[in-house]
Amino acid sequence: GDVARRIAHEIKNPLTPIQLSAERIRRKYAPMVGEESDTLEQLTDVIVRQTGDLRRIVDEFSKFARMPEPVIAEQDMVVILRDAVMLQEDALGVPLTSDLAAGPILVEVDATMISQALTNLIKNAGEAIESLHEKGAPKNHQPSVHVALRTIENKLLITVSDNGIGLPEDRARLF
Repeated sequence: GDVARRIAHEIKNPLTPIQLSAERIRRKYAPMVGEESDTLEQLTDVIVRQTGDLRRIVDEFSKFARMPEPVIAEQDMVVILRDAVMLQEDALGVPLTSDLAAGPILVEVDATMISQALTNLIKNAGEAIESLHEKGAPKNHQPSVHVALRTIENKLLITVSDNGIGLPEDRARLF
């Protein structure tokens, strides 16, 4: 995280002078180039816009490098998972079914972080099915994503399964 923040800082340092220089060029030289002033205006606008885009990307990268501290509290996993499923039902574009244990199942977690992780897993499952169809799924393939929540002894088992393309051969890179 520290290295990422330093890199982000070093990338952001030249962005302000680049943007200011483009704006100065536009102001100073637009009257001098006559008919080409529209072209100069367009080109300097691109520089200003792109430096703004880079600044936003670097800001996001910097935020990513600063993972927030978890706020651990007792939460009902049935509710968290039900909400994640509900949010993705319409967005996935494939049938999404769920089999959730009778609640509540109280656990000590950061609700926001676990919810983000579950939402990402469900979205990834939907994308795996899209990838299969892009590569030519069998005609009788019925796409589906299934989410399950079970307790086994004192453990919680959350399963997100799909019938999509599957994991790549080089699975070590995933984790």
